[in-house]
Amino acid sequence: MSSTLLVVDDDSVFRESVQRHLGKEYDYLLAETLQAARLTLEEHTPDCVLLDHRLPDGEGIILVPELVEAMIPAVLCTARGSESLAVQALQDGADDYLTKSDLRELDLRRAVNNAMERARLRAVVREREREKDELIAQLKSALSDVETLRGLIPICASCKKVRDDGGYWSVVEEYVSKHTQASFTHSYCPACYEKELKNLAEMD
Repeated sequence: MSSTLLVVDDDSVFRESVQRHLGKEYDYLLAETLQAARLTLEEHTPDCVLLDHRLPDGEGIILVPELVEAMIPAVLCTARGSESLAVQALQDGADDYLTKSDLRELDLRRAVNNAMERARLRAVVREREREKDELIAQLKSALSDVETLRGLIPICASCKKVRDDGGYWSVVEEYVSKHTQASFTHSYCPACYEKELKNLAEMD
């Protein structure tokens, strides 16, 4: 399955050059303005965006934070090299920066492929972070649902009631239910079951 590349540039010669360099390896979406790029992004999620800096309706770099938020890798292109622009683009979240004047096929292919690979790795990291957070939440929930009974518990030798910290006596079921998330169902153990059967037989 081909990757999709959105080329945002008002220079038709450059757009054609990109398609000629990269060939049929990619499916292409084309936009000549920021507005057209945003409309395209509303309908499509490209695997990478090749973004011109100088566009008819503004500077392409202002689109970079939006692409970062949408988790779409971006490579900024400009007609002239500028170290300060390159630094700003990378700080804003662009994956790479290319100069059109001396652009070669190898540089273009490497920049696009590397940008998509970094995006893939970021997605893996996000998924692992999500799984970690989910596991932590599950552990916290489990810990909050279970209160461990610790230490010596005073219990009546005759009626088997348990004394709590406040000095009040309650049946074992109430005490355990209060200090844990456990609940009780009642049945007979084998010995008591036999005993009850004998009692019923004696009553007949």
